[in-house]
Amino acid sequence: MINRFCYIPILKGRDGEYRGLARLRRTVGAQIRPLLEVPCIKRNVDTRLPMKTIDEHIAPIPRILKNVWGPERPFIVDAPYVTDEDRLADGRHAIGMLFDSMKILSLQGIPSTALDRTPAYQTAVKEVVRRDQRGIAVRIRPDQFIDARNAWVELQRLINTMTVAANEVDLIIDGRDLEETQVKGLASHAAKLARRAADSGFRSVVIAATGFPCEVGAIVKAGAAVSVRRTELDFFAEVHAKAETQLVFGDYCIVHPEPLEWHKRLNPPAANLRYTAGTSWAISRAKYAKRGAEARFRELCQRVVANDIFAGAGFSDGDCQIEQCARGESIGAGTSRKWIELGTSHHITTVVEQDASRLGFARK
Repeated sequence: MINRFCYIPILKGRDGEYRGLARLRRTVGAQIRPLLEVPCIKRNVDTRLPMKTIDEHIAPIPRILKNVWGPERPFIVDAPYVTDEDRLADGRHAIGMLFDSMKILSLQGIPSTALDRTPAYQTAVKEVVRRDQRGIAVRIRPDQFIDARNAWVELQRLINTMTVAANEVDLIIDGRDLEETQVKGLASHAAKLARRAADSGFRSVVIAATGFPCEVGAIVKAGAAVSVRRTELDFFAEVHAKAETQLVFGDYCIVHPEPLEWHKRLNPPAANLRYTAGTSWAISRAKYAKRGAEARFRELCQRVVANDIFAGAGFSDGDCQIEQCARGESIGAGTSRKWIELGTSHHITTVVEQDASRLGFARK
């Protein structure tokens, strides 16, 4: 049952996120149920045409999920960028192929949908729910839950369509990217929906959001560091206080909800370190260099290790590698994949080991 767990990290399908997830300590992994998004297909920068077919895009994902999370533990899968045009060569919907392949690998995937997905998408999800009998997750955005009464009506209609009971539904009230000034207003609407879902016996009610910036380079100058408030903590605390019921915490770890398109023919991003510390992220960015990105990243690691915010090498795999890098050991930190891996490992561990008890969503 998902309500035995305290945290749902929403991951955008980036390699570094998967690597960070795979290297969590078992005790930390036991406290979470990741929501894994199928990323959008990359497009050619000149022609804007997809660089892969939908078959090629979906095919490797189940094997990746098996290697990252394994068949023993449930997880949630969402495909928000799949459209009705994304039909496979054999005519199947992409959701159908994805869950068919996961079933062959004995993976415990739970399908996720939203109120405004297309009829074809909902039909594909309904078939998975009927066959696999693991229930369903439903995500609701701010523009939907701001009218809590209508959102509840639409939610009930969707549940009836899926022919599932309330105790088979994980409701994810997703604030997405929140400015500090938006927190209190949106929390009032979210709390109404959360309380109603809890009173109706939903399997879990998840309050998710993030304050992470869309583009690190837009807010952090080269060679500098900034502190960014984790508004998702404020949002959860506000909803929790108003709803007065047991809630599950969710966030987007150390990335923004909207995928940032980056093209290989452009300059790669400058080395950056995204380190979760209390109610903020300490985000540091090196000066751009065509070569020597690992050396630049090492300087960022050295600054973190020398700072009081450093949790210690034994806190997480990410922290261990950050200290190794700071000492001059090579950890292959010349790419954004590694930077995201380390930050994700540290972040998820921070939420489970520190935030959960402090904000009251820990599970005993």
